[in-house]
Order: sequence, then structure tokens, then C-alpha cells
Amino acid sequence: MVWGSISLARALVAANLVHEYQTRVLPVILGEGESLFNNSDPIDLELSRPRAMSRDW
Repeated sequence: MVWGSISLARALVAANLVHEYQTRVLPVILGEGESLFNNSDPIDLELSRPRAMSRDW
């Protein structure tokens, strides 16, 4: 888990220091934001444990 700015997260990705990505898709409209993978070299990701979350969050 990274607590910090998007620039810190991008620096960790660029230095190949990220072992695992955990993403969630939430139905919230916040407007525009910055992409973690914007303007970066392609990253070879592997889907390892897909699962549906309950709706009781």
C-alpha cells in the first residue's frame, strides 16, 4: 500500500518496485483524475485472483 502522491506511485512503478497491484472499480463519478499508468512503458501484468466483491460495502 502506498500513501502518497501519484508521482510517488509512478516512481515506484518505474523503478520496478511494485510486486502486486490490487484494483477495485467503484461506481462513483469524481470527474477527471490522473492515470497511474499514463505515459509509462508497457507493464506485463498477470491476473491471479479475480473475485467479485459483495454489494454490502
